Amino acid sequence: MDINEAQGVTYRAVYGHSLSYENVLKSLDTSVAILEEAKKDFLSYIQNKEISLDSRWKLYKKYSYLLPVKTYGSDFFNYDFIVGHYNRYELIDYVAVIELLEEGYNFNYLSEDLTKEEILKLKEQALSSGCQGFYFDW
Repeated sequence: MDINEAQGVTYRAVYGHSLSYENVLKSLDTSVAILEEAKKDFLSYIQNKEISLDSRWKLYKKYSYLLPVKTYGSDFFNYDFIVGHYNRYELIDYVAVIELLEEGYNFNYLSEDLTKEEILKLKEQALSSGCQGFYFDW
């Protein structure tokens, strides 16, 4: 079953209540195809600068966990104070860090809070990255 056939179809409607290997496999294959298509749409949406930043950020905050995590991302922030706050191999989640910055958290390295414009730039960088965040692995 391809993505076009799968839209709007539920597992129970197609396969009934039978939990056979074949039925579950078909259901999972269909679900994965739908999710992959939705992730492409999601990525296109959050990276489209013709859509308001607020709208894109709201969707990104809710579903960024669906995006990959980079193994290296120091280029994202260009602020060493952020990565200096994390432990090696820890996930630096873009949403979590930006929310902390918006709340005025200074990571113990800042002499002053970031401006609203600087935070908006970080949001755009997060959205354009197409990733949830990165692992601090250096």
